[in-house]
Amino acid sequence: MTNKITVIILSLAIATMYNACGKETFGVAPQKAQDTGDNSSRIEVNEDPTSSKALAECSVNLNSQDEFKIQISAYRDQFGNINPSLVHAKISKMPRAFDSEKLDIKFFKWSASPTGETNLVPEAISYRFERKVSASAFRVVAENNNYTVFNVDEVTAMAKYLKYPATDSYYFFNNTYLLLDLKDPKASFQVLKAALYSGNTVVKQIDILIPTFIADPDFYSKKKPAVLAGLHPLNGLLGKGFTDQQLKDTSGALCF
Repeated sequence: MTNKITVIILSLAIATMYNACGKETFGVAPQKAQDTGDNSSRIEVNEDPTSSKALAECSVNLNSQDEFKIQISAYRDQFGNINPSLVHAKISKMPRAFDSEKLDIKFFKWSASPTGETNLVPEAISYRFERKVSASAFRVVAENNNYTVFNVDEVTAMAKYLKYPATDSYYFFNNTYLLLDLKDPKASFQVLKAALYSGNTVVKQIDILIPTFIADPDFYSKKKPAVLAGLHPLNGLLGKGFTDQQLKDTSGALCF
């Protein structure tokens, strides 16, 4: 019971931190990737043989109180092993303009070197739609359909294909998930960027730390450059002295 109460308290602290964040400042549109040399991989295993820090398997963009919110979780295969090339994604909030202005959404990946130089791949990530078949299991739908961009027209078409009782994006995103193919078996990229486009113009974009990563934001900030540390979803708990297990359990509240 004590652990459950602690997780609830930590979750409330995170929510307070999110609500305190200001509106996001728009970044630049994705540019051609630059070779920055050694990348600060998101894989923490064997990084420090003496360390057994708990890893977070789920993440969310820090400005999640805003109108654009995406949660992502690590992908486990049928043997329970994490595949760093795949992640599940849930679009929890989507701007109304997605429907009214027929905005396009694309996903990209970027990394940062130990010195903080960033490397964004300009090619959009491909993905498929999936649905939950149990509390922790997903099933891909329309397996032969791979997307790199979609808008409300694709949402309507997929909703009809799945025989949903409603075809609006709100219902769709509450019942449908994405399986993103990062094509990153060595886990060299640490951040997922989601961008909304009006034509060729980026009107909104968010960055999400890709799991797995060290759940302890204090430890993570000492290991990673500021451009990555600033994206840790548990940054609201910096300096609070919580245990690894408490932080891991709290990061689990970000899962779906």
